[in-house]
Amino acid sequence: MTKGKANAGILRSAQDGGRKVDARHHRLMVELDRMYRAHNDGLPLPNPGRVAKRLGQFLKANPNWPVEWLREAVWFRFASSGVNTAEDPFLWINKLPNYVKSPLDKWGKPMAALAETTAAYWEGHPFEPEREDGRAWDTL
Repeated sequence: MTKGKANAGILRSAQDGGRKVDARHHRLMVELDRMYRAHNDGLPLPNPGRVAKRLGQFLKANPNWPVEWLREAVWFRFASSGVNTAEDPFLWINKLPNYVKSPLDKWGKPMAALAETTAAYWEGHPFEPEREDGRAWDTL
């Protein structure tokens, strides 16, 4: 388990040599994989190492963004009109701020009416793929 101080989502772990670990990272990787599988017939997230690195860079650049806002941005990205749901998240992670408020239409304009129903749906359907080690996703 993680030992250390929590500071705005950043943990220091004895297991990782005291390196900073953003607690949001793991949760968002789970969400990216869950949404990718849900919208692509169960296919796993492509290039997970590359996606994880890009996500880490994004989170480092945006340390004060709450994980729940970012989770909703992932949901809204997949619910947007005209997006390629099979596109590697590595290519669009840095565009997550565009999706914070709502899904976008095919012209990139917010679809506010769809925001509440999309968030309510995914909050009410918490299915997540099982981890290979059998542990809960909220544990590192």
